Amino acid sequence: MIFDDDRYYTPEAVADSIIRDAAHLGTPRVCLDSTCGSGRLLVAASKRYGGLKCIGLDRDRGTILSLQKAQPTWLLSVADLLNVKSVRSSRVYLGADQVDLVAINPPFSQRMNRVVEVSYSGVAVKCGLAMAHVLRSVDLFNPSKGAILIVPESMMFSELDGAARALLEKRFRIEKLADLEANTFRGARAHATVIALTPGKAGLMKPSRKKTHYEVVNVRFVRGGLPVHEWTGKGSRRFLHTTNLRRIIEGHEEEVLPRARAINRGHVTGWTVLLPRVGNPDRRWTRPVRLLNVQLSDCVIALVCANLTVAKVVHKRIEENWNSLANLYHGTGARYVTVDSLKSWLSLISVDHE
Repeated sequence: MIFDDDRYYTPEAVADSIIRDAAHLGTPRVCLDSTCGSGRLLVAASKRYGGLKCIGLDRDRGTILSLQKAQPTWLLSVADLLNVKSVRSSRVYLGADQVDLVAINPPFSQRMNRVVEVSYSGVAVKCGLAMAHVLRSVDLFNPSKGAILIVPESMMFSELDGAARALLEKRFRIEKLADLEANTFRGARAHATVIALTPGKAGLMKPSRKKTHYEVVNVRFVRGGLPVHEWTGKGSRRFLHTTNLRRIIEGHEEEVLPRARAINRGHVTGWTVLLPRVGNPDRRWTRPVRLLNVQLSDCVIALVCANLTVAKVVHKRIEENWNSLANLYHGTGARYVTVDSLKSWLSLISVDHE
């Protein structure tokens, strides 16, 4: 993993395990790591598959020079994967045989909400940094057996990478193989996922979800709108952030909440069930609460109900399906839920939302 210029290489044991996980992709003759770093994924592949041809790219010249000394039989080049001209002029691109397997642990960095635009199969798409490396790797090298990838957990569900996932699904089946611990990479804390891309079996493998047979109830779905960094502590409305959920649910009056300026988005009045958009949900703080003239922060979601009876029904369904709700919260760093996935989940428990 690379955070800008920082490098977080794949531990040897993890590399060995990941290559074992790729066994169902078949036996490769040529394996490519397009962000090879220390070469541990290629070493693991060469240990498992005798006679394997290993090829690698990295944008850091010193890294490639060190790797060439350690692995003189490998085909290695200095190139920036996100620069097509750089890759196509490299020895790896010009001299590589048909690549069978791509195995990569691409950069994860999302500092400054980094968004990258790349071309995949002639289509321009905006996505996160890791997804950009995945798209470019499979597009340029066309692995016949597919790919095994260590990617940020959010790449599998984020709105940012949604369009790119749809493009990949036209050509590959996307299968999650394992989740890695946040402390897997020394010096960094990031939730990562191991996935496989299998050619010719398009689609994203998702856990099956059966719609329950509740009677339909209706709520108003409100996403908070005031970023906490814009909160000044002054204004005409009370401000509700995730850190205040416990206090307000425990029965404190709204006067305990700080004040905020009024904005058009995220204003709530009435019987409400509250959920965090960012952070791990806590079932203790989902009990119905009556709010009056409250401004939600952008990390809180409210299900506004017509009355207390409806709010109690919604709360009961959340309690009965808590594990599936909690499983919606993911994230490479902080846990969060997307609005689309939460709305889809609410539909499964027959909570319609406007």
